[in-house]
Amino acid sequence: MANNTQRIIAIEKRLGELDGIEFKVRDLTSASDGFDVAGLRQKIEALERD
Repeated sequence: MANNTQRIIAIEKRLGELDGIEFKVRDLTSASDGFDVAGLRQKIEALERD
């Protein structure tokens, strides 16, 4: 039972991290008008490293 609880906690933590990444990407995408595709990719790669 504890093993399942640990898995659930790990999954919830990961989902929270993914939500944060989605928010950053959404924010970046809304500002993409000022960037070319290569520039946007660089910004996304920088976010992935964070």
